[in-house]
Amino acid sequence: MEKNQRLVLSCNASSDSYPPDDLDWFLNGIKVESNERAGVTITKRMTYRSKTIWSELIIEHAQMQNAGTYICRTSDQLITNIKVNVLNGE
Repeated sequence: MEKNQRLVLSCNASSDSYPPDDLDWFLNGIKVESNERAGVTITKRMTYRSKTIWSELIIEHAQMQNAGTYICRTSDQLITNIKVNVLNGE
């Protein structure tokens, strides 16, 4: 992705009996939090019928420091990850 573009990452997890309690995002091992000033938004929603939790991480204007390995981890330690590269096309 190019620098200053909008980065959107989505993650979901489900279970046979109940949805996981929570879902967190990490960048290179450091927990990512919502931060309006920095243009970072994390949303979460849960449905008990499908026993699923969803989360979306949005960075409005990605910068070079937003590159790296993003990990989506549930409260019961289910993990997935994705590598994001930010290119300085200017």
